[in-house]
Amino acid sequence: MVSLLVKESFYINEVVLGTAFGIFLGPHGADVFDPRSWAHDTTFITREVTRIVLATGLFAVGVELPKSYMAKHAKSLLVMVVPTMAIGWVIVAGALYGLFPKLSFYSCLAIAACLTPTDPIICAAIVGQSLAI
Repeated sequence: MVSLLVKESFYINEVVLGTAFGIFLGPHGADVFDPRSWAHDTTFITREVTRIVLATGLFAVGVELPKSYMAKHAKSLLVMVVPTMAIGWVIVAGALYGLFPKLSFYSCLAIAACLTPTDPIICAAIVGQSLAI
């Protein structure tokens, strides 16, 4: 309820609002939420929390879509998403290879696969706003 008020008043999407809230509550802000104090190896905790958040977000995006959306828009989605993802992947890999020449190009491709902006949750947050065209 508060997030809706802030979003509509300041025209901020969920991603920026959530990041700011996390920084505020985190160990570098108010120190209310410090995952590093939970265990010595935080990799496992980070991975599991990320899985839960991603699964919940993807489920929410899927529930918001109309029932026949994929059937009606499958061709346009394939034409726009697949080439855009592939081109973005290669461009980001090239930029990484230019910035970090000691890395092999295969390593840059692997890192670029993680960095290429294909996140459906962020896209849904941007497109689903009341100000979206």
